[in-house]
Amino acid sequence: MSGIFGVFHFDGAMADRALMDHMAAFMRPSGPDGAGTWVDGPIGLGRTLLRTRDEVDEQMGPATLDGAYCGVIDARIDGRADLLSALGDPERKRLVNADDADLVLAAYRRWGADCVNHFLGDFAFAIWDAPRQRLFCARDHFGVRPFFYALNETRFAFASVLNVVRRFPGVGDHLDDLAVADFLLFDHNQDPRSTTFADVRRLEAAHCLEVSRTGMKTWRYWSLPAAVVRHRSAAECVAGFVDVLDRAVADRLTSRRASVMMSGGLDSTSVAATALRVRHGLELRAFATVYDRLIPDQERRYAGIAAAGLGIPISFGEADSCALFERFGELGDYFPEPAHEPHAATTVDLSRRASAHARIILTGWDGDAVLNDSPRHYLGWLAREGRFARAVFDAARYCVASRRIVPAAWSRSPAKPLRFPEWIQPDLCDRLGLRKRWSAFHEAGPSSAALRPAAEKALGYIAGRSNWFDGFHPACTGAVAEFRHPFLDLRVVEYCLSVPTYPWCIRKDLLRQAMRGCLPEAIRMRPKAALAGFPYLELLQRTESKWVDEFVACPATSRYVDRFRIPSARAEKDPNEAWALLRPLGLDIWLRQLQPLHSPTKERHHEFA
Repeated sequence: MSGIFGVFHFDGAMADRALMDHMAAFMRPSGPDGAGTWVDGPIGLGRTLLRTRDEVDEQMGPATLDGAYCGVIDARIDGRADLLSALGDPERKRLVNADDADLVLAAYRRWGADCVNHFLGDFAFAIWDAPRQRLFCARDHFGVRPFFYALNETRFAFASVLNVVRRFPGVGDHLDDLAVADFLLFDHNQDPRSTTFADVRRLEAAHCLEVSRTGMKTWRYWSLPAAVVRHRSAAECVAGFVDVLDRAVADRLTSRRASVMMSGGLDSTSVAATALRVRHGLELRAFATVYDRLIPDQERRYAGIAAAGLGIPISFGEADSCALFERFGELGDYFPEPAHEPHAATTVDLSRRASAHARIILTGWDGDAVLNDSPRHYLGWLAREGRFARAVFDAARYCVASRRIVPAAWSRSPAKPLRFPEWIQPDLCDRLGLRKRWSAFHEAGPSSAALRPAAEKALGYIAGRSNWFDGFHPACTGAVAEFRHPFLDLRVVEYCLSVPTYPWCIRKDLLRQAMRGCLPEAIRMRPKAALAGFPYLELLQRTESKWVDEFVACPATSRYVDRFRIPSARAEKDPNEAWALLRPLGLDIWLRQLQPLHSPTKERHHEFA
């Protein structure tokens, strides 16, 4: 995951090469293999390189084409053969061994802003179009690669790391109160364009941005397609899924070595099995976080069975001894914004161990979203389409298979609603309309006509958050590696939304059939199981956790929270309520560590302000 950054002065001022070099130094954790900058009049661009391809000689700095285009590109472009075919000869021959940056530039030259509709993969980039005097930027479909920017009357600055944007002259450190309130209410910002800092914005997932001397505009280039069922034979359904999953995993294996974050569940083990099948000679190693004493966790056992069956080594990270908010003072880079992760130390440690083996880390995110739904809406759709016989037949098959007269999803009681956090400062609630915001969030849901409501909700949540993947970035984890998520490949997502919910996307039957003969049966047929307990609840009961209820809020926290109205987290037995009661403490720790990022060059380059 290479680092990109740049500045465009649309008032005609000259970009400063010294400032570009200064920013490159801060981006080196995102690209330890080299850096380069490019300046031409009002535009300055820079890139730091993290090498993840064995066969391709990747460029360190900005890429150029025809003297007309210059781009800083953080991308892994999948389906390269199809893209090269679409570009046609002679581009196909010229680019057959090109790196991803050259592919993106060639596609932009051919199709302009429409190039994004020809891309598969994860990407964030900015291209200076000299003939049109505009900067064109884009971000991938699910927002796997980050893109932050700041805009004022004279200048547009951007970077793939939030704290680098904050270092540009003229970018203030004041907070966005609504974003902080959203964190306290929901764990994350409701506005996918916002960050915790008022002057820094996000480019949303599946969006393009164009800035020129006439201003800036953004637009959405892709939306999650509604599920459209295409009935096929059982063999065709499974074969089609195996094909798209194979391609998704193969495109992510750009090196002979890879790590996989592998629990004992079906998703990550399937990714590991597929990786070994599609890449002969792959040096794959698994990594897993386990609890041996704190809760009755079975992940060590099942992950071990999977690793033994696949014939790969596995490294376990034991998390029992990790206290709540442990080592947060050392993890400042992991939290460019508030993040509700009391167990972050275990995540960071495992990521760093995995990156010591390989610069590619595969995950099973988010197989649940695309492969596990309720049959209710699908059966209703069949009835609305007049396919009553099929609806009755599939409903009967489902009830027999699940040994229930009424499908479980129909009889399940609704989740207990959370209480509005009365400990948020009343004046903040009134000024920002937080009670109305709370109600709107909890009343929202997928369309009643949706065929795959759980999938649409989960995938929409991921894309809408925009910062879902920020914690995977090397600038945050300190792990010199890219996390890659095959189940969020566009081909996999669109295929899974096209197969009949029953039987294929009930309890992941499609994946179970696809993994027949590839995984040990104990894993392939293992029922879906949530974590067997809540580690933070257990930790709260320990004597050493008394401080959680006794912390003294700093003045910055008191702007948002009435500390004396926060109930005891240790006394709360409901896991969701206890989790919410830990957010003020997480915010307080983050605010205490927050430092103004004043670049040494800010005073010298006051003209950027």
